[in-house]
Amino acid sequence: MTKATFKPLDNLIEEKGLRYNFVAKKMGINPSYLWQMRCNLFKMDINHMELLAEILGVDFFDIYELRKKFAQEVSKNATKTSNVTKQPA
Repeated sequence: MTKATFKPLDNLIEEKGLRYNFVAKKMGINPSYLWQMRCNLFKMDINHMELLAEILGVDFFDIYELRKKFAQEVSKNATKTSNVTKQPA
C-alpha cells in the first residue's frame, strides 16, 4: 500500500504549475525526501517551509497554515483510531 500525500500541499504545488522534481531540486533535496515531506509535513522544518514558500511565490504563513492543517488532520485521525480501539466488546 502506498502512503498518501497531503493533497492541500500537492494542490498548491500543482496550481503553480511546478513539477515535484523541480521543487526538490530548488530546495536542494532529493525528490524522494520531498515525497516523504508531502506524506508527512512534520518532516518539514522551518528552513524547508521558508524555501518552499519562496519557490512557490507564497507567504511563509501559507505553508505554515498547511502544516497546521496537517497536524489537525493527524490529531483528528488519531482520535478516531483511539475511539475505535476503545469501544467495548
